[in-house]
Amino acid sequence: MNQGLRKKITAIGTYLLVSTVGWNAGKLVTGIDEYFFSTSNERSLESIIKKPINFDTFDSKEERDSKINLFEENYRDAKHNWDNFDKQFNLVKKISYMDQYNPSLKSRLISLISGYNFNGSANVIEGELNTTPNSETIIHELSHFWHTHIDNEKFNEAWKEISENHYLGFGFSKATRQDFERNGAVSDYALRNLNEDIAEICEFVYRILHPNKHIIGFTHKKPDFRVKIHRWESWESLNIPLDNENHLSKIKEKIKLLKNYNFISEREYKHTLDELDSFKERKCH
Repeated sequence: MNQGLRKKITAIGTYLLVSTVGWNAGKLVTGIDEYFFSTSNERSLESIIKKPINFDTFDSKEERDSKINLFEENYRDAKHNWDNFDKQFNLVKKISYMDQYNPSLKSRLISLISGYNFNGSANVIEGELNTTPNSETIIHELSHFWHTHIDNEKFNEAWKEISENHYLGFGFSKATRQDFERNGAVSDYALRNLNEDIAEICEFVYRILHPNKHIIGFTHKKPDFRVKIHRWESWESLNIPLDNENHLSKIKEKIKLLKNYNFISEREYKHTLDELDSFKERKCH
């Protein structure tokens, strides 16, 4: 069967099943897809990470293998550069691969129902990690899992005290400088709600500590506990104001809370504070 035609039939079939039988029908399509079309490379990685990996569409073998290779590279990158990766990843029961550039019908339905964008989502109740092949997204979504695992009532109260529980919901894209400073946010998306605020801070720490990622304005002194395993390097802007002492203080308080609840390790915490202090010093000169 023509590959394009097969994808269309799969998408239409998924839509009809979800519409007539209910959302659980989507799981049936995923199960059929996994049973009949998984490749040897896919099964090999599943045996390594000890979790099933599901795709959104009936991709060809070549497409599946290409996605598996990309996911494996980013999985290993995240694992290598996040101290508490293993115990956080252990909370995940299955992984659904979401195509960042061409989201399938299932991805669109997940986005519509959950309110998450196409980069990923965490269905922590069912243990499903929906992610694109991007190591930052993996860390972001893992933080949602860990957040449900800890004593989050006490944690949430402490976080709300720091952030003043100041969130904008779906109006986050219109955040002002005052919104950033009042909350202590590191991105506009962090101002959507408390859960995303936590995940965005975790992603922020991951980027600062990653030996191949550079955020303009920081010294980016490679931690002595990180090994550079890639040849590539990336540069990006922070895109938030960070010259306000109160804003910086709130970010530090949040990062300390992450350390206290084992989102990050002690050494990750200390190195991140050093980077934040060096950023502040350069801004003052």
